[in-house]
Amino acid sequence: SMKSWCNYLEASPQTAEIQLPWAETMWITKEVAGANGSAVGTGWQNTMDIVAQGNSDPTKSAAAYAEAYEFGGMTDWFLPSRDELQTLITYREVVGGFTGELTWTSSERNALKSWQQHAQEGYQHVYDKSTIAYVRPLRAF
Repeated sequence: SMKSWCNYLEASPQTAEIQLPWAETMWITKEVAGANGSAVGTGWQNTMDIVAQGNSDPTKSAAAYAEAYEFGGMTDWFLPSRDELQTLITYREVVGGFTGELTWTSSERNALKSWQQHAQEGYQHVYDKSTIAYVRPLRAF
């Protein structure tokens, strides 16, 4: 895919963060084909797959919000994978910190659950896709 590589990750400003469920209501029990990537470089494809499933409303889906986000003239934002979000949190001082505790990744665990990152404690855990958590768009280049 266009974004299966990345030399640099850019975090959106902290002000971009909003709270949303991972998936829209009709998709919270349906597996997304291909959205299980966790490595750096997989978040863009995860996001495309989540949106393609039908999670296309930026007010109802974390991936759709990230995919629709625009900042600094850039429109290629996405919902970070597990390892991408971990990287952002490792460098939290550089990216301006995190508003909340639970932040969504684009990495799906199964039909019912996807991975979140605890921004302060640093660990990751699976939660129901209907759970409300923070969204922090990312881009790779």
